[in-house]
Amino acid sequence: MRYPIPMMTLNHQYKLPIKQIKFHPQSRKMVTCDKKIIKIWNLDDEGSLFTNIEPQNEINDVEMPYDGSGIIFAPLEQEKVGSYFIPALGPAPKWCTFLDQLTEELEETQQTTLYEDYKFLTLLELEKLNASHLIGTPALKAYMHGFFMELKQYQKLLSAVDPFAYEKYRKQQIQKRLREKIEKRNKIVQK
Repeated sequence: MRYPIPMMTLNHQYKLPIKQIKFHPQSRKMVTCDKKIIKIWNLDDEGSLFTNIEPQNEINDVEMPYDGSGIIFAPLEQEKVGSYFIPALGPAPKWCTFLDQLTEELEETQQTTLYEDYKFLTLLELEKLNASHLIGTPALKAYMHGFFMELKQYQKLLSAVDPFAYEKYRKQQIQKRLREKIEKRNKIVQK
């Protein structure tokens, strides 16, 4: 017997037929694929996207041959089979322990990025904040088509320009959630 109302609706956005749906019970994730992309979804929080794998060639299938491991095989339209290791899904298989060692080494050498505590702003955004006079000062670091500004300074400027922005945002989010709950109730009652 099937339940008439879907428990979850997930969107691949390429509008291509889904080729495979697999469940990874140890990590509580679902793996789906069409011919362009493999998507991994979280089952615990209503199907939010965990990660994507988008190979250069078309995908024919997806396999997770070793239960509990984080390895995924994807036969592609090429000579070699695509193999992907995702440590968040599980450990490497016993025959492939070098992957665990490799990921441990990567975790040890992980460094913070240079612009972690900065906000990227375009010239238009600077003008909206009334901060275009800061161009050329140490407060802004020019980068590509915009500027980096310290996050704390950005938040101060934002609160000065629109002091009630957070309250407006908070009220909008509450209204949005209430509307979604009402729509869900209406859908259940109608069916």
